[in-house]
Amino acid sequence: MKPKAIRQGDVVILLNTGIPKNAKKKDTKIIAYGEATGHKHQLKGNNGEIYEKDGTLFLKVKDKEILIHEQHPELETPEGKHEIMIPQEFDYLEMIERQVVD
Repeated sequence: MKPKAIRQGDVVILLNTGIPKNAKKKDTKIIAYGEATGHKHQLKGNNGEIYEKDGTLFLKVKDKEILIHEQHPELETPEGKHEIMIPQEFDYLEMIERQVVD
């Protein structure tokens, strides 16, 4: 069964997927920076914690948390343990994979 997801621009949060036991807590509220504008997807409050394992980010939310970005509406993220996905694109001319630019 496919997990439910919510999205803010190029950040997709897969709801209630869990967090690996050996994921490391990050000391930041920023999930992703915009490559072109310098804007950022970040947590607004203090109810969320970001974790990382092998380059994948996870979000642990107590109660609820708000995700903010300068160019998108605020996104309410529900309580739970979620995986954060940043979609990738492949440039066949350059033969490289890169993060989708919002």
